[in-house]
Amino acid sequence: MVKKEGSYVRVRLHGVELWCLPKVLELGCADALAPLDHVTPDGELNLLTAFAGDSYAHVFPNGEIKRYGALIGHRSDLERIDV
Repeated sequence: MVKKEGSYVRVRLHGVELWCLPKVLELGCADALAPLDHVTPDGELNLLTAFAGDSYAHVFPNGEIKRYGALIGHRSDLERIDV
């Protein structure tokens, strides 16, 4: 397992539970939204699954969330889940 800066936090986007780095919740930051199996329960990146499949979506610096190029939401749609 590889621990990235700040570990991952659990979020919900339109009912779908995902992982992201805490910085994704801040204005101007961008990164991937990862499916649950890409990160271990303690918030570390699981290399075996993370590089074997696609991320769920990406948050862009302007706050847009896109999946396969289609706009599916905005940063304000992300709900942090305490685990």
